Amino acid sequence: MRLVRRVVPVTSGLREGRFIVSEGGKRAVTPLFVALIMVESADVLFAVDSVPAIFAVTSDPFLVYSSNTFAILGLRSLYFALAPILGYFRFLRPSLVLILAFIGFKMLMLNHVHIPIGLSLLVVIGAITAGVFASIVVPIPHSLPSPVESERESLMRMTVGIAVRSVVLVVGSTVILFGTALLVLPTVGMTVVTLGLSVLGTQFVWAKRLLTRVSNRTKK
Repeated sequence: MRLVRRVVPVTSGLREGRFIVSEGGKRAVTPLFVALIMVESADVLFAVDSVPAIFAVTSDPFLVYSSNTFAILGLRSLYFALAPILGYFRFLRPSLVLILAFIGFKMLMLNHVHIPIGLSLLVVIGAITAGVFASIVVPIPHSLPSPVESERESLMRMTVGIAVRSVVLVVGSTVILFGTALLVLPTVGMTVVTLGLSVLGTQFVWAKRLLTRVSNRTKK
């Protein structure tokens, strides 16, 4: 909050769910906007964390870009949805440490030793499987309640919703880009663009409004 106040003025309280308000002839942001910055900063942090993970499996530009896009869109929510389950798999953290160590070694030796993709996947799957199996076999001495245990169902619903919106965003945007490339054939191109907006309109209000404008202009 102090960091944001150095850049822009912040109101003392919420303003009916608005991010930016005008008070005394000057624009100011609300604490809700500061909370949004914190949430999206966490999204970027999780995305940066996933960069070495994808490079350990592939260097294909499309897979690297798309995986990190999905990380920005929903990895934070997925983490908090799965957080309560981690208490039951206490040996999963050492497995993840082993995977990250392997990934770091592979990236360091990239120009010296070639490690096949199949072997990389085998190490990742084997380490996770070993951690889960050890957690099931070895009894838990005591368990601490998770701070988000009561919110598990709502977090899971939120995660599913974000996943659906992410898939719709990727599919709809791809269709729109394809239709834009086909605008050399106006009828076909506009039909494909309209189809892409229809897909986006199932989850996004702005896409519905844009679809209405495009439809009205097409009729005219």
